[in-house]
Amino acid sequence: MALTPTPRTPKFELESYITDDSSQYMETYCVKPENLNETELTWYCFLGDIRLKDNLVDLSTRREGLPLLNFALAMTEIAEDLRSHAKATYNFTENAEEINFSKNGSMIQITATYTHGTVEVPHPEFSKAADKCLLDTYSGLTARYPGLKKNNLLSHMYNLKRLSIEEENS
Repeated sequence: MALTPTPRTPKFELESYITDDSSQYMETYCVKPENLNETELTWYCFLGDIRLKDNLVDLSTRREGLPLLNFALAMTEIAEDLRSHAKATYNFTENAEEINFSKNGSMIQITATYTHGTVEVPHPEFSKAADKCLLDTYSGLTARYPGLKKNNLLSHMYNLKRLSIEEENS
């Protein structure tokens, strides 16, 4: 009797990880984490890479210069946008590359201009992964830079997203 292989369900991963030491920026410009403005929070500090893959295709970045807070916030917005729109794009500002998201029924197809392949994930799973990416990015940054917990702008940005995430899940 021949065994029929069971198709493997791809495991989707969306994570950010910091690769820079933003304290150098803060020292150079004499700014404390609690006083960083929106541009500094979302563009100049907290750079790193992302892991975006399933067990079949890897769309992760390997440039160590991606603004992680901006990326995490954008992923939650893209997940929300794909509820009512068929397509969304994340544009890298430091180069001409992009990550494209297309909705096909209940599935999200993700491609990137910097590599080949398509990651396909159910929309609810993508939304949960985007929310987790934001929460983990916030937690990781505030653990590494405790002064960020006192940054009113970051707290406001995070709390607005957290509240919208909680509303979606209730």
